[in-house]
Amino acid sequence: MSRLLSKLSPLMRKSRSVRSFSSYETGPYLSLCVSAKPLPESGNVGEVVLFDPAKEELLELTDKTIPEEIVLANGIGASKGWGIFCDPQDRCVLISDFMNPWSCKSNPKLFTLPPLTPLPSCQTDVVWNVAMSTCPDEDEDWVVGIKSLGDQLSFCRPRRDLRWTKITTPFDHFPTSNLMYSKRDGKFYLPGPGGHHLLSYDLLHLDKK
Repeated sequence: MSRLLSKLSPLMRKSRSVRSFSSYETGPYLSLCVSAKPLPESGNVGEVVLFDPAKEELLELTDKTIPEEIVLANGIGASKGWGIFCDPQDRCVLISDFMNPWSCKSNPKLFTLPPLTPLPSCQTDVVWNVAMSTCPDEDEDWVVGIKSLGDQLSFCRPRRDLRWTKITTPFDHFPTSNLMYSKRDGKFYLPGPGGHHLLSYDLLHLDKK
C-alpha cells in the first residue's frame, strides 16, 4: 500500500497551498504530492507529481528512489530545486533533491542538518519559508536560512559548522516576512511589510546590519 507524503507544513495544509521550487534548468514547479512504497529488498520507490505553472501541465516523475529518512518527514520549504524537510521525531532538518526532475532517479542526494530548536519566547514548529545561498553540491560554503513564523531566524553552514546560528528579529514587524538571498550582494534579506523596513544578514559574518 502506498504511503502518501505531504510536502506541506501544518500551516500550509490548512490553507491548501503548495510549495514551489526551481532549478537552474527549469522554471519553478509546484509540488503536489509524492507516493512511496517500500521495496522488498530495502528502500523506497515512488512517484513525484509536480505542476508546471508556465506550461499549465502536470509532470509525473516515476520510479524515483525516495530516501528512507524523508518518508515520514514533514515538508517545510524548498529552495533552488531542493526540498527541505523536518524529522518529526528529532527535529533534524533534511535537504534532498529527489523531487527535482533533473536529479538522479536511483541515487538522490541527502544532507542532514542539526535539530531546529527555538530561542526563548520563539517557536520553530511552524516554518514560514526557507532560503539557501546556493545549491548544496555547487558551493562548499553553502548556507541555509530558515524563517520561522514569528521572530526567529536560523542559519546553518553545513560544511563549516554543524550548528544553527539563531537570531531574533527586532520589533514585531517581521512575523510573516519572507527570507530571501541575494547572490549579487552575498546577503540574506528580510523585508518588512510595505517595504518600510529591511534587515540584511551578511553571508560571511551573519551579523545583523
